[in-house]
Amino acid sequence: MSTFSFNPRWKEELVCSGGGGRFIIEFYMGKPSACLPSEQAWHNKAPEWARDLWPVLRDELEAWCVENKAGFAIDERALVFFDP
Repeated sequence: MSTFSFNPRWKEELVCSGGGGRFIIEFYMGKPSACLPSEQAWHNKAPEWARDLWPVLRDELEAWCVENKAGFAIDERALVFFDP
């Protein structure tokens, strides 16, 4: 059973849903690829409920990217948006 689910949507966004809510990370559509902040940057950008879940998110997102033939990158500058 996964902790997170992923749903790409327009404007190069990947909606990440989990037990505590939803947030959005960058998902480039030209050459499909997801960009996750580094673990250190994640703690400053993530919703409170997901701050300690970075290792789980990284593993599940990477597996989702492989399954969906998308690239996967970790970059401290990657953005995280909150989805109401």
